[in-house]
Amino acid sequence: MKFSYAWLNQLFANKLNLNELADDLTMAGLEIESIHNPGESLQNIVVGEIVSIEKHPDADRLNVCQVDVGSEKLQIVCGAPNARAGIKVPCALIGTKFPEFTIKKSKLRGVESFGMCCSAKEIGLSEEADGLMELSLDLTNGEPVAKALNLNDSVIEVSLTPNRADCLSILGIAREVRSIKGLAFDMPKINQITSSDKCKITPNVINTESCPVYSYASISQIDNSAQLPDEIIHRLDSADIKSINTVVDLVNYVMLETGQPMHAFDMNKIKGNIVVRNASKQEKMTLLNDQTIEVMENDLVIADDDGPLALAGVMGGLESAVETNTTNIFIESAFFTPLSMAGKARSYGLNTDSSHRFERGVDFSQTEHALTRVINLIIEHCGGQTSQVSSVSHDLPQRNPIQLRPSKVTRILGRDVSQDEVVQILNNLDLPFTLDDGVFTVTPPAYRFDLEIEEDLVEEVIRVAGYDNIGAMNPKIMLNPRSSKDRYSDVRKIRHTMSDLGYSELVSYSFIDEAMESTVHGNDTLIKLENPIAENMNTMRSRLWSSHIDALKFNTNRGRTQIKFFEITNKFTQDNSNFSEEQVLSGLVSGEAIPKNWIEKNRAHDFYDVKSDLEQLLGDGITMKQSAENVSAFHPGQSADIFIDNKKIGCLGKLHPSLQKQLDVDQEVYLFEIGLNHLSKNDFKLNTEILKSVPLQRDIAVLVDEDVVAGDVVDVVSKRNINFIKDFRIFDVYQGQGIDEGKKSLAFLILMQDTYKTLEEKDVEKSVTEVINLLKKEFNAELRL
Repeated sequence: MKFSYAWLNQLFANKLNLNELADDLTMAGLEIESIHNPGESLQNIVVGEIVSIEKHPDADRLNVCQVDVGSEKLQIVCGAPNARAGIKVPCALIGTKFPEFTIKKSKLRGVESFGMCCSAKEIGLSEEADGLMELSLDLTNGEPVAKALNLNDSVIEVSLTPNRADCLSILGIAREVRSIKGLAFDMPKINQITSSDKCKITPNVINTESCPVYSYASISQIDNSAQLPDEIIHRLDSADIKSINTVVDLVNYVMLETGQPMHAFDMNKIKGNIVVRNASKQEKMTLLNDQTIEVMENDLVIADDDGPLALAGVMGGLESAVETNTTNIFIESAFFTPLSMAGKARSYGLNTDSSHRFERGVDFSQTEHALTRVINLIIEHCGGQTSQVSSVSHDLPQRNPIQLRPSKVTRILGRDVSQDEVVQILNNLDLPFTLDDGVFTVTPPAYRFDLEIEEDLVEEVIRVAGYDNIGAMNPKIMLNPRSSKDRYSDVRKIRHTMSDLGYSELVSYSFIDEAMESTVHGNDTLIKLENPIAENMNTMRSRLWSSHIDALKFNTNRGRTQIKFFEITNKFTQDNSNFSEEQVLSGLVSGEAIPKNWIEKNRAHDFYDVKSDLEQLLGDGITMKQSAENVSAFHPGQSADIFIDNKKIGCLGKLHPSLQKQLDVDQEVYLFEIGLNHLSKNDFKLNTEILKSVPLQRDIAVLVDEDVVAGDVVDVVSKRNINFIKDFRIFDVYQGQGIDEGKKSLAFLILMQDTYKTLEEKDVEKSVTEVINLLKKEFNAELRL
């Protein structure tokens, strides 16, 4: 928002220091983006009166003007089409510096010229100009233009966060100054409307939910060609609002003053009655900017019997526009709810001053007040007869009381805040409150839509007290020693371990394309985003593999041959209407396990490389079994579920060949996922004993049915906790000559060790026999000799 510093200053008895004001507003959360004084660029430009004019003897399009600049008359050659005797214009004297040139004594086609008559564009007061800028004849010749047009004023641009709609007006900024500095300011004087005439139009508000308040009045017999004071035009100009005509300018002026957008209709162009309703199908209208739109069904419009007159809260229509020759007007001042206005202007490619305010929330208690103010100004400058100010009101937004505890302010601010200090700040903020047993109950005013919870009030107290008054304190950290068993449950430690195993960590978006979510992750219950940051990032991912594959392709396209990625973050799923997220360790392995070298043969990564990495991460307590459920991304014959103590914690598998081809991936890919929420410190079996004896090894081979899973055999023996057995693993599977049909041979390594002594042969034989007997009982196994 831009505003005139002089306008703000006029409201306060004690003049404000510009630099202090900028610092105070910025520290209070209203960031000052720029301060610009347009008068600084108008040095040496004065009011000049063209007293006589003659055609240039050698140029048809040029005139030789005699210009009175107060102290002397200057001869100036000018080619403007509206140059004529009797008008007053800005005159740039010799030495005036413009961005691209400096005014010097010169000759134009043989005739001397001692200055330049200027257009509004040339002196930076307009983007367009058809000729000389004509000034009021009441101005004094030779007076600096900056002073004559009240341009010796700073224009302040403040950057507001969306929650501070209350500051989108000069009175809103004044309230902020009062809250920061404790200064009183003068409200503009408003004369109450005493007319007994009723408005000839009685609006019918159908959509009362979107328009809870609709205030209105009519004014007849106005002179809309009257000229407004330069001060008002300058204040509009400071806010980048172009002057249109007297009534429209005053409506915009009061919007800048109070923050309440309003709209004036030419009453003679209204057919029948005014209706506030939702648009119907295929209704069209031409807006004030000459843009013809088809109003979207159920968007709020102001209409008469013939159709829409205005897109409510956004822009009026051209057919009912107020023009210079308008004599009778109907003015509305309404409250359109922020929810009903959200995004409406943007859907038509618009962003207007009205929609900007309505979307954020305006003061619904001041619709009549603002309307009365603009009627006062129109009567003052245009004359006319006004009707009564009337309103149609329905259920207004409730402003619920909020409790504020000074102790909470103290805890967050970091310094003691007394009850008296909070009282003063709330008074400066003009927030009504009651105080009971040290607790404030604050009722937010209608213009503060951003105040809803206690933290909002705490923020108000802190910012008015001053962020620069927050003292520095050393952080207090409670350091508790952690058990060594906790080390791998710490995500940081997992990251370090994965890095030690040669993995690179990925950080990717949680949003992916819905086609990838369905194809790679096999998820048909999509969590789609209503407002995605990109078209191909419109769905929350239920696994991380799609992102890993994108990273794989990116790296392989750049020549990398060894790929080991991991990522620790949340995945998102939906079950009926319930949403859940789970932290997972997810990864991808592909490419060369051993690069080309002269010592050993190079080879690609395989399933067992990844299995080995996960065993090193999680310890020997994990087991893997062939997947019981079909994961669509996996090759059905090369995938496994990962378990700890019969508790499934994740999965590992090779990317399905058809999916690999579909994704245009040239090499085999292995994917894994481990749910970190399933793990606890008890899942990590760390050996804390010091082993003093040499381990002993025995190998056995047994015949079992061919459908027996080797992993199940290992799992059964491991859980039995047979004395002295430290490791039991398979090292060979054989079917063929010498083995009966329907059978297979499984060979196992048994590693045995005692903590305190070397094992005797009888102890070894006893443990091995117990293993064999267990396999006979559980799997009908026969010892193969």
